[in-house]
Amino acid sequence: MFEADYYNQPLLWRSQAEPYQVQLLADILSLIPQGTQSILDVGCGNGLITNALPKNIQIVGLDSSQEALKSVHHETVVGSISDLPFDDASFDFVMANDVIEHLSDEIYFQAISELFRVSSKYVLISVPHGEQLEASFTECADCGARYHINHHQRSLLEHDLVEICPSSWNVNEIRYSGDITRYPLDEQYASLLRNLQINNVDCNNFICPYCGSSQIVKSTFNKSNKIIGYLRSKAFFENRSNFVNRHIDRSEIIALYTKQHIGGDSQNSKWISLERPQEIQQSPLLLDISNPLQQVEQGFVEGCFWPKYLDKLKSNLSFPDSSTDITQDILICFPVILQPGDKIVVRTQEPILKSTSIKVFFYDEIDDCSLSTTDGTLKTANEIEYTVSTNFKSSLYGTPIGIQATGEVAVKTVEYFSVSNKERENFSSNFIRIQANHNIVVSDQKKYYRSWGLLSDSSGYYPKPEWLWQEDLRTCCEVDSNLSIHDYIEVVKLAIQTEKKTATAALKRLNTLLENRSASVSRVLVLSHMFPHETQPNSGCFIAEQVAALREKRGLEVRVVSCQPFWIESKNPIEIIKRIKAYKKALSLSSWSTWGNIPVLRIPYLVGRPFFPFPMHGFTYRYAVSEWANRIRQKFNFDLVHAHTSYLDGFTGSFLARKYQVPFVITEHTGPFSILADRSIVRQVTAYALKSADKIISVSPSLENEVKKILAPSHHQKMTCIPNGVDTDIFYPKQKQNNNNDSYLMLLSVMSLDENKNPFCLLEAFRLLHEQGIKIKLNIVGIGELEQQLQRWIKDNNLMEFIQLLGFQTRHEVARLMREDCDIFVLSSHSETFGVVVIEALASGKPVVSTRCGGPQSVIVEPYLGELCDNDNFESLASAIKKVASNLSSYDAQKIRDFILKKYDFSVIQKNINNVYQNL
Repeated sequence: MFEADYYNQPLLWRSQAEPYQVQLLADILSLIPQGTQSILDVGCGNGLITNALPKNIQIVGLDSSQEALKSVHHETVVGSISDLPFDDASFDFVMANDVIEHLSDEIYFQAISELFRVSSKYVLISVPHGEQLEASFTECADCGARYHINHHQRSLLEHDLVEICPSSWNVNEIRYSGDITRYPLDEQYASLLRNLQINNVDCNNFICPYCGSSQIVKSTFNKSNKIIGYLRSKAFFENRSNFVNRHIDRSEIIALYTKQHIGGDSQNSKWISLERPQEIQQSPLLLDISNPLQQVEQGFVEGCFWPKYLDKLKSNLSFPDSSTDITQDILICFPVILQPGDKIVVRTQEPILKSTSIKVFFYDEIDDCSLSTTDGTLKTANEIEYTVSTNFKSSLYGTPIGIQATGEVAVKTVEYFSVSNKERENFSSNFIRIQANHNIVVSDQKKYYRSWGLLSDSSGYYPKPEWLWQEDLRTCCEVDSNLSIHDYIEVVKLAIQTEKKTATAALKRLNTLLENRSASVSRVLVLSHMFPHETQPNSGCFIAEQVAALREKRGLEVRVVSCQPFWIESKNPIEIIKRIKAYKKALSLSSWSTWGNIPVLRIPYLVGRPFFPFPMHGFTYRYAVSEWANRIRQKFNFDLVHAHTSYLDGFTGSFLARKYQVPFVITEHTGPFSILADRSIVRQVTAYALKSADKIISVSPSLENEVKKILAPSHHQKMTCIPNGVDTDIFYPKQKQNNNNDSYLMLLSVMSLDENKNPFCLLEAFRLLHEQGIKIKLNIVGIGELEQQLQRWIKDNNLMEFIQLLGFQTRHEVARLMREDCDIFVLSSHSETFGVVVIEALASGKPVVSTRCGGPQSVIVEPYLGELCDNDNFESLASAIKKVASNLSSYDAQKIRDFILKKYDFSVIQKNINNVYQNL
């Protein structure tokens, strides 16, 4: 909604080109084929690339932001990538640079197809390479939503760019470009940022895509970032002597596609010098001061796997004043975990004399301290060795070590030797000679060229990108960090004194992470057609609360697929065809959204007579999800499928579990269960799903007995009973229990106004009590098919002053009514598989009167909770209400609530459900 506001910010487009953009520009220009006469730059922004294109051919820049196009020097068009305003094959060359990562799922494939449609020969797409999206998430200070600061929607690797190539096109070349630093993809890093609620970014030009606010939550727990940096360094740098050559260190990736009718060898960068580069072998932990490629100008960045240095005396960065006697002052970052016994060897150009001095500084960024020493061992006239004696913690960028020289001596090289690499001569990697121009290394071992570009203004040696010749680069991008949460907890404890409140919350979340670290199930896909949505926010709210508890209290990644009805009720063939087309479009446009903080994919499924009656819903539901199955799996690599109800969700869940070979759990709470058991086709589908499940959860003993009736005894051992839970933060007692309704006894019922809930039984019971002279009032919350009939009954019996139909009420308003305007909660249903409203009322400290309709019998098991009465018997219901009313003062609200807290609070329920998950 607020995307246009973000892209139309003037400040967003006035920034100067960054080094990675200069590199990207050089590589893009080198990939434009000779003979190209027209170029369309889609999503051109402020023209950083567009303005550098050749002036003697047709250039058109297209962008949705009018503000951005003000800086473009060529012809411009305001438009959308998903609906390009050009005819087919209008341009020789069409490109989209850093664009498709912004696109939503709804338009992603449509937009890509548009790029190929308007091109006659070539398409070029560049994107951030393997971006760790969570590292650039922030939190809106106004609405609390977490979002990517640049509104990126996806992370893309080489195989993703290969897969989007249409069948009539070829992938010609994949070029790695951009920055020469990029950390490996690390799922645990994302998990830590999310669970510790750390905002890793702090800059301008933010606009929340959900509410439009430009305000973000500032992270105050800065030490957490340092600790995470230390742990990531420990995971990545320890025992990775050859990782310098295997790590894909490029931040951008470019794909060039060629239409199949374009014949011949069209490797478009061959005019760049591609001579075989000179190679040498040397230690990946050797810093050569004479190698300009190892020097940084503005400070270190994460993702560097060989030593870099900063010349503090020549840098424009500010440092504390140092002695004027210092002739050389450099700060080195080694990609190692410093250990006692490690060696630092400094070699100099001149002999080391008594009049000269070389001081080594070891920095610990976690504890904010340093140690300096001049006590080295002189090995030769030009070589001095220092031994590490203390365990210092590294930073996100590696281990920082300072070297200061005084007198007539200059450091030539600094080499790090780890005690774990005793055979120094074998500790080496391959390096290539980089020239002072645009260097391109190419591999042609695949069906397309894979290349690596580096623009340099100086010559020197650089780690050879050996990964360029790997078959599958995903293995080189993702690293199992083996992150030690134990270490993290120990270090965080040191910060508690100054950041006690935040650190305590962090430790609590970390302990949950630690508990689940060895868990076999950490990613759960929930299927629920009852899951809440905008038109029915109270529908299946207990499922949403259960999912939220599993995410927040257990640290599980739980996502939901919820299918919604798409109605076709016509018998007219033409109308049916129209509706089927509309359905297919709606199915293709389904997208992920959030309910609270829960990711939800809503997919339409076909319903409606005469062709899609209820017995067919299981099949149409399954078809709808099967069309999305691979995309769901790609986006969310789930470990387990949990279906809520066996007919619709369970039948579909059995398909997903079998297709992807994952465990399968069903929670059955269909009420009444007879609607499944009494219909032949539905019964068979339901039984099939239940038999397919590895575990079946029923929400009450009565429902468990009903389910067993359609299952063979051999499947009964799979069943367990875990009740629904209640959010005790929403439902709680009033501080002072008193009646403010002129001594009227206040009854409350929350129900769907349908035959199963039996509202007329409640009304008849109320009339009987009213006729007996009891001062009583009744509020009924809910909507349904019987609403008008109930209104007429109330009017015909002159009870309008005493009975109110309140209609739909929000969850929080229901909780308020239970807390403030209720003395007794009443449930009059024919059948309830559980009856969540019962435990909600009890959590609010109110006694309950319920018919013996199934689920409530397993809840109201103590006299201090309320009374049960005969089913469908208004006289019995009236008698039970009267009994509770006459002893109302004896019902202890806190005692009632304590009962619920012990058995039905989500802290208990989610633990039991997680035990089911982990023991499959």
